[in-house]
Amino acid sequence: MMKHLKFLLPILAVALVGFSCEKENESAEDDQVIEIVTAADLVATDVANLPEAAQEYIEFNYFDTYVETVEVAESRGFRVVMADGEVVFFNTRGDVLEYTGIVRPNGPLGGEHPHGPCVRLRRLLRGHGGQHDCNGDGRPDGPFAYAIEELPATITDYVTANYPDNEVVRAAFKDGRFVILVDVPVVLAFDEAGAFLAEINPLEHCARPCAGMTAADLPAVITDYITTTFPEGTIRLVCGNERYTRVMLTQNGRRIILGFDADGNLVYTRRP
Repeated sequence: MMKHLKFLLPILAVALVGFSCEKENESAEDDQVIEIVTAADLVATDVANLPEAAQEYIEFNYFDTYVETVEVAESRGFRVVMADGEVVFFNTRGDVLEYTGIVRPNGPLGGEHPHGPCVRLRRLLRGHGGQHDCNGDGRPDGPFAYAIEELPATITDYVTANYPDNEVVRAAFKDGRFVILVDVPVVLAFDEAGAFLAEINPLEHCARPCAGMTAADLPAVITDYITTTFPEGTIRLVCGNERYTRVMLTQNGRRIILGFDADGNLVYTRRP
């Protein structure tokens, strides 16, 4: 018995040290997120000002939506709001930060979860473990990013049958389903076994309704802008409410997302 204990004690000690370090890292990330959210100098900035590592992380993990706004707190990091309602944080180097602490009504976050209205589980629990290196640089690309060559055959067979002239350019596993981007461009969802579920609308928000519209419903100020600025573009999706209108175009095999305010003024252009 004593021999077994002598053998197990070093292992337990290493495990405890590892657990302690993990908790310290989580606490440090929580503090960084709070500092960014509560920073007095948190100001809007352009997507292009995100560090390259952050832009790559978004490209591999959030291609089913797009970046709506970016804010930066000098010397602290970035707050990125995705169109689906999820909020992602990065430090100044572009490393992703995750808040794992408790959100209290009287706390520094005011009772609102820093990662958005619909996120409650940690990304690793929502993803697959984050071990896929999709671009071959020797580093995992994130908790959702999935290597295309490792997709279930039922998914690749579906794409071959339904999109014979196209190919899968991005893949992810998120919230219990596979999400893939086909260069039509179109985003498709499949269950864990690889059975087709639905086409994903990248304009959808997890909590705020965005009523479906058609191109015919757009006011003249918006259609005139689109016709003038993107003469070769094709309007694919439109949605809106009393505060904003979102339009997804396709042009030369790429998606272009346009956001307009209630008066039809352009607020942002995104090319996810």
